[in-house]
Amino acid sequence: KYMTVAALITAASQSVQTITTTGPVTVQSNANVVLVNQATGAPMTLNLPSSSAKVGSVLISDFKGDAGTNNITINRAGSDVFPGGLTQLTIAANRGSILLRPIPGVGWAI
Repeated sequence: KYMTVAALITAASQSVQTITTTGPVTVQSNANVVLVNQATGAPMTLNLPSSSAKVGSVLISDFKGDAGTNNITINRAGSDVFPGGLTQLTIAANRGSILLRPIPGVGWAI
């Protein structure tokens, strides 16, 4: 599969997004790693960008290590879906993580 020049530039500019504040927080479309490392222990809600707007996979990680107590809820955008038709995913284990790959116009693969 060939990528457009714009897609190549976006892929080359992917970054790490570190979250230290309370949520909800929107995952940046160019983030390939999201580290949830809140200064205060509290549940976190992350909102994904549209799968059509995201270039490349994103790894979401409980960097602080307290998702067992303070779950990380991941919401999809618009009509995107997760496997099984789910509209939300939850990281509920300390140091847990999930790798999501966008399927443009459909949703996210795990």
